[in-house]
Amino acid sequence: MRTVLLHLVILISLGLGACRESSNALDTTNYESSITDTPTNVEVRLTLDRTELDPSQVLRATLTITYPQGVSIEPIEPLVDESELKVSDRVESAITFDGDRHSRSITLVYEPYLPGTTDLSPFGARIDQEDQPRRVVRLAPVEITVQSMLDESDDGTLEAAAGTYAPPAPDHTSTERALIIAAIAMGVLCLLIVLVIRRLGKPAETTTIPAPEVRIRAALSAKSLDDARIVEIHNALAQLARRRAGIAPLLADVERARFGSVRDREDTIRRAASRAIDFREPPRPREEAR
Repeated sequence: MRTVLLHLVILISLGLGACRESSNALDTTNYESSITDTPTNVEVRLTLDRTELDPSQVLRATLTITYPQGVSIEPIEPLVDESELKVSDRVESAITFDGDRHSRSITLVYEPYLPGTTDLSPFGARIDQEDQPRRVVRLAPVEITVQSMLDESDDGTLEAAAGTYAPPAPDHTSTERALIIAAIAMGVLCLLIVLVIRRLGKPAETTTIPAPEVRIRAALSAKSLDDARIVEIHNALAQLARRRAGIAPLLADVERARFGSVRDREDTIRRAASRAIDFREPPRPREEAR
């Protein structure tokens, strides 16, 4: 039985790996700042992959603190207004020691929503050392600019939601293959969950966060779109645009309708949101046979 379960776990890993979207991580840093607390020899370093972005992008900030033995530290992370920037992911690496200094690193992923500027601060550390008063070091604030999806020459034309923007047809071959793999993986995963629940004797507690598509459909099901539902659609659409580049024109239409002088405001938002749910990325061109 254990051998069978091991094979099933391997199949799940392969299946999920085949379904995962590919991404090319760029080793670029657009901002870097550091400060050293001389009495304790603690260094605090911050790197950002960008300081300007639009709602279809994310900001990654990495705080790294190095310190000698005999010192304990507590990272300081910014408190942000979630209407401007929201932390969508937080990854803390294991503390390392090179024989001389410890190193602790935290990476935060921020999602923007509204155009404008905001200060990302404070990043820093609280430092404790035996028989010494607590010290606090902070880095200078970093100004983050969230650019509008609309450029300065925008004339208010609703190209995406008005019907002139047609999402490309999906690649049925790759879609069917992905669905088959996902179905097999989900079936095996359900089997493993049942086995675990039986062994534990009680169901595991889980927390499910609704997907952007689910949130959009829920908002669109209302007879009318009030401000709260429009904000929900706008935020969920921004999350979709971060996954699929082709959603950006639809996100621009929602921003235009929400903040501009569009006559059919609600209809425009409904059309853009509905198209976004049905959007599929165009198939990748196949390489010609050599």
